[in-house]
Amino acid sequence: MRHISTLKWALVAAATTLAVQAHAELQTWRLTATAYQQAAEDALPDYVSLGSTITVDYTIDTQTPTDTTIPGLFSGAVVNFSFHGETSDAQGYLSATGSGLNAINIWPASMRNDTLNFVSFNLFTDKTSPEVASALNDFATATANPGGADWTDLRLDFNNGSVWAKPESFAAVPEPGTYGLMLLGLAAVAVGAKRQRRHH
Repeated sequence: MRHISTLKWALVAAATTLAVQAHAELQTWRLTATAYQQAAEDALPDYVSLGSTITVDYTIDTQTPTDTTIPGLFSGAVVNFSFHGETSDAQGYLSATGSGLNAINIWPASMRNDTLNFVSFNLFTDKTSPEVASALNDFATATANPGGADWTDLRLDFNNGSVWAKPESFAAVPEPGTYGLMLLGLAAVAVGAKRQRRHH
């Protein structure tokens, strides 16, 4: 009976972890894109050259309320962002108003070493979202299905130039604690299975 109890608690731990993550206010979402166009390319850093992989990590407050006068506008939803090893507090908004162009538009609260001053992740769609979580899922779905009716694009502006990139993936990043609990659950399942084999 011990192995059954072990398995039960492992499943409970995994379910609890996923539930906590789903209801967390702050979530990290990772955008990965491939650079395809530049303006003033001679003034841009090498790590945004054509064909390079661009990764932006957003820390997003999924409980940000919508604007009372503009439904689907979530000011300050992005708390901070990371790009090329540098993290900045963010200013800006997430727009999911269904006007034809939804966007996650942010800029650093203070000057960055790489001179990045604006990041615009655009979703071309007529969909509107009443909450941040559903808006993020719309961005993720369109990015994962580039041939669909809705599509996404990314633009990064530096002091002396800009780069456009084709988004390849946009998804939530599990917190480190989530991985730990999942590994603990898997270990418990393995122990339970081993004990069961011994009893047979």
